[in-house]
Amino acid sequence: MQPVRCLWACSQCYVVAVSSHDKPTYLFVNLTPEDSATALLDFMQLYIKSAKGNVVWKQFPEILQPAIFAQIPPLEV
Repeated sequence: MQPVRCLWACSQCYVVAVSSHDKPTYLFVNLTPEDSATALLDFMQLYIKSAKGNVVWKQFPEILQPAIFAQIPPLEV
């Protein structure tokens, strides 16, 4: 995890992006750090284990399921 300066979601609290070169990027918005840190680590394990980085919504840790999120496809070169 790495903090960054303000992106498009400056008005949102606790925005997390999970990405890799050949996998889709997942963006989670409006999380609470106290409640979601462990769930994010669990999600990242699912993401890493998936060959193509696709994580089915029903596999998301329960605390992340109601979160606002986006799955952004990887850039094809």
